[in-house]
Amino acid sequence: MRDKVIYSLIMALVGAAVIGAAIPALIPQTAFLAAPFICPGGQMTTESQTYRPVPGTTVISRMFYCTDRSGTTRELPTFATVGVCMGYGYVVSLAGMWVFGRNLLNMVSDEDSDKSSYEVKGHTSGPMQKRLIELTRARNAGVITEKEFKRKKKKLLDES
Repeated sequence: MRDKVIYSLIMALVGAAVIGAAIPALIPQTAFLAAPFICPGGQMTTESQTYRPVPGTTVISRMFYCTDRSGTTRELPTFATVGVCMGYGYVVSLAGMWVFGRNLLNMVSDEDSDKSSYEVKGHTSGPMQKRLIELTRARNAGVITEKEFKRKKKKLLDES
Protein backbone atom coordinates (compact mmCIF):
# COMPACT_ATOMS: atom_id res chain seq x y z
CA MET A 1 0.00 0.00 0.00
CA ARG A 2 2.85 2.38 0.90
CA ASP A 3 4.46 1.73 -2.50
CA LYS A 4 1.20 2.65 -4.24
CA VAL A 5 1.04 5.96 -2.37
CA ILE A 6 4.66 6.77 -3.28
CA TYR A 7 3.98 5.83 -6.90
CA SER A 8 0.89 8.06 -6.90
CA LEU A 9 2.85 11.01 -5.54
CA ILE A 10 5.52 10.54 -8.20
CA MET A 11 2.83 10.42 -10.89
CA ALA A 12 1.34 13.61 -9.48
CA LEU A 13 4.74 15.28 -9.80
CA VAL A 14 5.01 14.16 -13.42
CA GLY A 15 1.51 15.44 -14.08
CA ALA A 16 2.40 18.74 -12.40
CA ALA A 17 5.48 19.11 -14.61
CA VAL A 18 3.41 18.55 -17.74
CA ILE A 19 0.66 20.91 -16.59
CA GLY A 20 3.14 23.52 -15.34
CA ALA A 21 5.19 23.59 -18.53
CA ALA A 22 2.61 22.93 -21.23
CA ILE A 23 -0.39 24.96 -20.13
CA PRO A 24 1.37 28.36 -19.84
CA ALA A 25 3.06 27.74 -23.19
CA LEU A 26 -0.25 26.93 -24.87
CA ILE A 27 -2.41 29.43 -22.97
CA PRO A 28 -0.18 32.35 -21.87
CA GLN A 29 -2.93 33.90 -19.74
CA THR A 30 -2.62 31.03 -17.26
CA ALA A 31 0.86 32.24 -16.34
CA PHE A 32 -0.85 35.15 -14.58
CA LEU A 33 -1.90 32.64 -11.90
CA ALA A 34 1.68 33.00 -10.70
CA ALA A 35 1.33 36.77 -10.17
CA PRO A 36 0.45 36.66 -6.44
CA PHE A 37 3.65 34.70 -5.79
CA ILE A 38 6.22 36.24 -8.12
CA CYS A 39 4.80 39.75 -8.46
CA PRO A 40 3.05 40.43 -5.12
CA GLY A 41 1.32 43.78 -5.00
CA GLY A 42 2.42 44.60 -8.54
CA GLN A 43 1.02 44.35 -12.03
CA MET A 44 2.15 41.42 -14.17
CA THR A 45 2.33 41.95 -17.94
CA THR A 46 3.55 39.92 -20.88
CA GLU A 47 5.23 40.70 -24.16
CA SER A 48 5.31 38.33 -27.12
CA GLN A 49 7.59 38.43 -30.13
CA THR A 50 7.16 36.26 -33.21
CA TYR A 51 10.14 35.29 -35.36
CA ARG A 52 10.36 33.40 -38.63
CA PRO A 53 13.99 32.28 -38.74
CA VAL A 54 13.44 30.11 -41.82
CA PRO A 55 10.43 29.75 -44.12
CA GLY A 56 7.83 27.44 -42.58
CA THR A 57 9.16 27.85 -39.02
CA THR A 58 7.62 30.19 -36.44
CA VAL A 59 9.14 30.89 -33.02
CA ILE A 60 7.18 32.76 -30.37
CA SER A 61 9.10 34.26 -27.48
CA ARG A 62 7.21 35.42 -24.39
CA MET A 63 8.60 37.50 -21.56
CA PHE A 64 6.79 38.29 -18.34
CA TYR A 65 7.28 41.54 -16.45
CA CYS A 66 6.33 42.81 -13.01
CA THR A 67 5.68 46.49 -12.41
CA ASP A 68 5.70 47.24 -8.69
CA ARG A 69 3.89 50.08 -6.88
CA SER A 70 6.77 52.50 -7.41
CA GLY A 71 6.57 51.98 -11.17
CA THR A 72 9.75 49.93 -11.49
CA THR A 73 9.45 47.19 -14.12
CA ARG A 74 11.55 44.05 -14.01
CA GLU A 75 11.62 40.94 -16.13
CA LEU A 76 10.37 37.82 -14.37
CA PRO A 77 12.32 34.61 -14.79
CA THR A 78 10.45 32.07 -16.89
CA PHE A 79 11.47 29.30 -14.51
CA ALA A 80 9.70 31.03 -11.60
CA THR A 81 6.51 31.45 -13.63
CA VAL A 82 6.56 27.85 -14.79
CA GLY A 83 7.51 26.69 -11.28
CA VAL A 84 4.46 28.32 -9.72
CA CYS A 85 2.28 26.88 -12.48
CA MET A 86 3.80 23.47 -11.69
CA GLY A 87 2.73 23.99 -8.06
CA TYR A 88 -0.82 24.59 -9.23
CA GLY A 89 -0.50 21.55 -11.49
CA TYR A 90 0.63 19.45 -8.54
CA VAL A 91 -2.43 20.49 -6.54
CA VAL A 92 -4.70 19.73 -9.52
CA SER A 93 -2.99 16.34 -10.04
CA LEU A 94 -3.35 15.40 -6.37
CA ALA A 95 -6.98 16.49 -6.35
CA GLY A 96 -7.66 14.42 -9.47
CA MET A 97 -5.92 11.42 -7.98
CA TRP A 98 -7.91 11.83 -4.77
CA VAL A 99 -11.23 12.07 -6.59
CA PHE A 100 -10.64 9.36 -9.18
CA GLY A 101 -8.27 7.14 -7.24
CA ARG A 102 -10.19 7.01 -3.98
CA ASN A 103 -12.41 4.14 -5.09
CA LEU A 104 -9.44 2.22 -6.47
CA LEU A 105 -7.57 2.56 -3.17
CA ASN A 106 -10.68 1.45 -1.27
CA MET A 107 -10.94 -1.65 -3.47
CA VAL A 108 -7.26 -2.48 -2.89
CA SER A 109 -7.75 -1.91 0.84
CA ASP A 110 -10.80 -4.19 0.84
CA GLU A 111 -8.83 -6.94 -0.89
CA ASP A 112 -5.93 -6.64 1.58
CA SER A 113 -8.19 -6.65 4.63
CA ASP A 114 -10.31 -9.46 3.18
CA LYS A 115 -7.23 -11.68 2.80
CA SER A 116 -6.12 -11.18 6.39
CA SER A 117 -9.62 -11.44 7.89
CA TYR A 118 -10.57 -14.80 6.41
CA GLU A 119 -7.83 -16.97 7.76
CA VAL A 120 -9.38 -17.28 11.19
CA LYS A 121 -9.08 -20.46 13.23
CA GLY A 122 -8.25 -22.52 10.13
CA HIS A 123 -11.46 -21.58 8.30
CA THR A 124 -10.35 -20.44 4.85
CA SER A 125 -13.19 -21.52 2.57
CA GLY A 126 -16.89 -22.21 2.43
CA PRO A 127 -19.92 -20.33 3.73
CA MET A 128 -18.05 -18.89 6.72
CA GLN A 129 -15.47 -17.29 4.43
CA LYS A 130 -18.24 -15.76 2.31
CA ARG A 131 -19.98 -14.38 5.40
CA LEU A 132 -16.70 -12.94 6.75
CA ILE A 133 -16.07 -11.31 3.37
CA GLU A 134 -19.54 -9.76 3.46
CA LEU A 135 -19.01 -8.50 7.01
CA THR A 136 -15.60 -7.04 6.20
CA ARG A 137 -16.91 -5.24 3.14
CA ALA A 138 -19.88 -3.89 5.08
CA ARG A 139 -17.50 -2.55 7.77
CA ASN A 140 -15.12 -1.04 5.21
CA ALA A 141 -18.00 0.61 3.37
CA GLY A 142 -19.31 2.10 6.63
CA VAL A 143 -22.54 0.12 6.54
CA ILE A 144 -21.85 -1.33 9.99
CA THR A 145 -19.73 0.00 12.83
CA GLU A 146 -16.51 -1.59 14.06
CA LYS A 147 -18.28 -2.65 17.26
CA GLU A 148 -21.11 -4.25 15.29
CA PHE A 149 -18.57 -5.95 12.98
CA LYS A 150 -16.72 -7.50 15.96
CA ARG A 151 -19.96 -8.66 17.56
CA LYS A 152 -21.23 -10.32 14.34
CA LYS A 153 -17.82 -11.84 13.62
CA LYS A 154 -17.63 -13.32 17.14
CA LYS A 155 -21.14 -14.73 16.79
CA LEU A 156 -20.26 -16.27 13.43
CA LEU A 157 -17.05 -17.85 14.76
CA ASP A 158 -18.80 -19.16 17.89
CA GLU A 159 -21.40 -20.91 15.71
CA SER A 160 -18.76 -22.94 13.91
